[in-house]
Amino acid sequence: MKKLLLTLIVLLASTISYAEPVHNTLNAAIDMPNLIKFTDNLSLGVEGTKGVASNLFYENFSGIEDDHNYQIFAKLTYTGSLLNFSK
Repeated sequence: MKKLLLTLIVLLASTISYAEPVHNTLNAAIDMPNLIKFTDNLSLGVEGTKGVASNLFYENFSGIEDDHNYQIFAKLTYTGSLLNFSK
């Protein structure tokens, strides 16, 4: 059992050490903040993001990433002010 655990740790460490770094990522996002309005200042909405490409301007450019990195968020949007110094 200990040998199996040690073998798994070595395999995981070796795969991590050979992973190429990600220098930058180009993302696309869509934002719909006011889908459901509760009051004049409070609403519920969604935001979705998708990684489009990574390592732009590097030799290990991975091109279009169409099969992973989808993220969807539900969010509350408050449009009022916490502190108002305008007067």
